Amino acid sequence: MASMLLSDLIAGQMSLWLWCDRCGHHGHIDPRRIMERAGDIAVPQAGHYCRCAHCGSRTVSARPDWPRRGRVARALPEAD
Repeated sequence: MASMLLSDLIAGQMSLWLWCDRCGHHGHIDPRRIMERAGDIAVPQAGHYCRCAHCGSRTVSARPDWPRRGRVARALPEAD
């Protein structure tokens, strides 16, 4: 299965979600910011072009910032 590209995020009007593997700082950015520098790369590779704004680490993970759908499931009490 091929990785999602930055252009796929843009087409889906989604942000790029970033996580610092060193300190846990996280946030989201417009994928166009990375695409301007790196081209249309796979989403997981986008972290290689980022630096943590909190600790300065370059060990950053990236994934799509999937839209929030609210509660997806809930536990129901068992029927008697």
